[in-house]
Amino acid sequence: MLLRRISNRLRSAQALYLDFIFAPFNEGMENDDALEGRLYTRRETLAIARRTGLMIGLGGMLRLLNTAPPAYSAPEAPVAEATDIHLLASPSLTEGPFFVDERLQRADLTGGSIRPSIVQAVPLQLTLNVFASTDNRKFAPLPGATVDVWHVDAHGVYSDEPQGLNPEDTKGERWLRGYQVTDARGKVAFRTIFPGWYRGRTTHIHFKVRYLLDGKQPASFTSQLFVPDTLADRLYQRAPYFVRTEDAMRNQDDPIYRDGRSDGTMAGAAMTLDPKPLAGGKGYTAQFNVALWTPPRPSNNGRSRNAPPPPPFPGA
Repeated sequence: MLLRRISNRLRSAQALYLDFIFAPFNEGMENDDALEGRLYTRRETLAIARRTGLMIGLGGMLRLLNTAPPAYSAPEAPVAEATDIHLLASPSLTEGPFFVDERLQRADLTGGSIRPSIVQAVPLQLTLNVFASTDNRKFAPLPGATVDVWHVDAHGVYSDEPQGLNPEDTKGERWLRGYQVTDARGKVAFRTIFPGWYRGRTTHIHFKVRYLLDGKQPASFTSQLFVPDTLADRLYQRAPYFVRTEDAMRNQDDPIYRDGRSDGTMAGAAMTLDPKPLAGGKGYTAQFNVALWTPPRPSNNGRSRNAPPPPPFPGA
């Protein structure tokens, strides 16, 4: 017990030292923290649910109950009788094409790294299920979408960042970054680790969904996934993680967790994972289901094709 306390204090002191050295750079550390797309208010979400056939379950959870074929005329695939939808959002329409680094198409984000802050970290199996709907159509699995995931290692370090934006120079390294293409069920699964933390942000995982709307218009949605603070604080007591200090940021104070909805409600609650222990206690598994809805768009009123989508209903 005494040795554990000493170890925890040393790791906490190390984290504080790195914070002190690199604090001036943390504010601009990531230019991909910004949301790409739109998160709907509770009122808008209920309106969209009524239009698209989503059911409202206990606690307000959206549920997909139909067995509609996959979106955009893809091959048919079965859909579970009831699928919980954790997040309803709208993508951003962009000018294509998408850039894809084929070397990063992989399920194992550790990429064979031998970094102790990866190989000694807590394993995490992360599954994302993507659904989509256009106009008045019901939601269905979205096959063929590119889903990118990236996050820090156990020491709060990103790969492929120069020193100054990172505690160390990791340019050219690609660990804990990668993408997969959704299958006929709209599913991708990644093997990664439970991420660490760094000063100025709570624990988070970046993800991006990219696809062709109606097979033609590039669309994308970028956001972040969070984890319960109680679980993070418990795991950060173990090496190789740094113990999270009392003054370190947690979910309720994180600017990204708190932001995102026009009605002022915290968006992060809808994007918080619920990790479950793996069999044998060796790591965790988590699943997140996102539904992307594109509202009907006027075709000849002068609106730009890549302008932000309007609210789903007037006054919603």
